[in-house]
Parts: sequence; C-alpha cells; structure tokens
Amino acid sequence: QEQLLQAIGDIGEHIKPIAMAAKGEAEKLGYQVTAMCNVFPSLAGIAIGAASKTTSSQLQNSLLEKTKTVIESALQLVYAAKEAGGNTKSTAVHGKVDEA
Repeated sequence: QEQLLQAIGDIGEHIKPIAMAAKGEAEKLGYQVTAMCNVFPSLAGIAIGAASKTTSSQLQNSLLEKTKTVIESALQLVYAAKEAGGNTKSTAVHGKVDEA
C-alpha cells in the first residue's frame, strides 16, 4: 500500500511542472513528460501485486479501476501538453492543459 501511494505521489509531483512547461517552457516539456511516464509501469505492477494479495474480488476490481483512472488522467495531461507544445501563444490550448 505504501509503494502504491508513493507511485501515485510521484505522478502527482510531475503534474504542475508538466502544465507549466506545456504553457511556455518547451525545452522542459519532454523531460517532465518522460519522468512522469516512467512511473506508469511501476504503478501498474504495484497495483497488480496489491490486487493479487487481496481476497475480495470487489476490492481487487476497485483498486485496479482506480489505478487505471489515475493513469488515464495523467495521459490526458500528456496529450494536452503535447498539443500546447510549450508555446506561450497557444492560449486556446492552455485551458485543456489546466482542465487535464
């Protein structure tokens, strides 16, 4: 459980830097996205491991579903950041980054 929370926290630490880079720091965007995406495999592995040790199928499903939601939300931010591209002038897309 502690590892799962740590992995989710690691993703959370990259959200603001990605959003800032997407809106005007193109040179930092690739690094920030890569750093966050590198957490996904370990998060998935930890969630699968935790679910396999749980006897309740309802709890297993809930854990895996919530993990999927976290990763999908992070990917939504990545797609919005890609669209913004670190361009300060693409303000129309900045709203998508904030929403993600």
